[in-house]
Amino acid sequence: MNISYLETLPEVENKPGLPLQEGEKLVFLSRLSMLGTEKGRLISAAGWDCFLALTNRNLIVHNGAGIWICDLLKELVSCEKIERRTLFFKPAFHFLALLRNEVVFDNGKQRLSGFEFYFEKGTDDMAGFEEIMGHLFP
Repeated sequence: MNISYLETLPEVENKPGLPLQEGEKLVFLSRLSMLGTEKGRLISAAGWDCFLALTNRNLIVHNGAGIWICDLLKELVSCEKIERRTLFFKPAFHFLALLRNEVVFDNGKQRLSGFEFYFEKGTDDMAGFEEIMGHLFP
């Protein structure tokens, strides 16, 4: 993973007020229309305060009820754009980010080993995230 690329990106405004460590900067922030697990289970939908953030050190995912902070070097294994066909064979895209270790949440009731990110339509966020991931996973 080429994490040094993130140092070259400009810092974006920390609108949600995320607690960042010293030397950590926010380089990407986007609202998500939906958030799911790697198995396609929905864990957030439109209307919830759901967003994805990327710093020069961490991937941060918020589903409106909880927050996951994943160390890029230690925990993120891959992140790829996935195309799926919808009604009338119209293409739809989302990203699948896989984690090295399983994460327990919901008071120990649920587990996940990856996230599916669905970006809001009509924004450039998906293209921006795709470009960043292309540099991280060349």
